[in-house]
Amino acid sequence: KKVKNREDAKRVILFFAAAVIIVIEAVIFEHICFTYYRPILFWKRWQNGNLLMVCLYAVIIYFFSRVYGALKIGHHRLTDVIYSPALTVLFTNAVSYVQLCLMGRHIMEFHPIIIMTVMDMLAVVIWACVSRWIYGKMYSARRMLLIYGEYDPDDLLTKINSRKDKYRILDKICISEDPEK
Repeated sequence: KKVKNREDAKRVILFFAAAVIIVIEAVIFEHICFTYYRPILFWKRWQNGNLLMVCLYAVIIYFFSRVYGALKIGHHRLTDVIYSPALTVLFTNAVSYVQLCLMGRHIMEFHPIIIMTVMDMLAVVIWACVSRWIYGKMYSARRMLLIYGEYDPDDLLTKINSRKDKYRILDKICISEDPEK
């Protein structure tokens, strides 16, 4: 029961972390569209069609995030947690730019999309660092004892030590050693 509660709590935390970054990116999209494209698209803030565009942007972000594993905070290294959402941002903003061009019926200015991409990337880096820090505080590295046989465990130790955020080897013992040592 304790393990199930721990896993349920982990899922809730990961869900809220994912929701936070998706909402932040959707708000950035809404701000950029309202600020730069409003005169061309005749947008009025918080009209139903505009809300639908922001929601569609959030759905596209979620879709690409699932495809690239961008929301897996506890499963990947920090660099991978930053790299995957960065790809998500690039593809989502490219699709959104095409949508905006179709809505405006001509090629729109591209610099607002670049500004939005930079803002999204900055938000992703901050989100990834904060999320990993919170996750690391709540679910610290597992303390383990490495028991090995006749083969040298150095290769295994190298692999395990590459994930210091997940595993911490306290000691290693050869199975053929005297346990009283």
